[in-house]
Amino acid sequence: NLDTNMGSCTSRDSSPSVYNAPAVENYAFKAESRVMMQACDYDTYQSAIKRFGYRIDLNEEHLKSISKEIKFDTKAIDDEKLPHSIVYMDPQFAKKEGRHNVTNLNKIAWIMCKHYDETT
Repeated sequence: NLDTNMGSCTSRDSSPSVYNAPAVENYAFKAESRVMMQACDYDTYQSAIKRFGYRIDLNEEHLKSISKEIKFDTKAIDDEKLPHSIVYMDPQFAKKEGRHNVTNLNKIAWIMCKHYDETT
């Protein structure tokens, strides 16, 4: 059974938790889920980001203008004391000189967003 062997996410849409994962993993996953990207389809996210192109990093206004469409709570990443802000505000990974790195935002979205599955 994949769910029990791999520690897969079993409840993204209700109460986020990762089955068979350590408490610290569930804490991190719940914190990340507060940004709300798990409610967005990856294709929708990718289309919204593409409007600005992949060559420029997004500033705050870009991100705010597509936040409702990609179900991204921009206020949730502003508090540096919250765990998910560590990723989104990290100058070595996602945000440098006031701009969000699109390549790394896409990596986060690939993990957090829903993906369409033709078999379901």
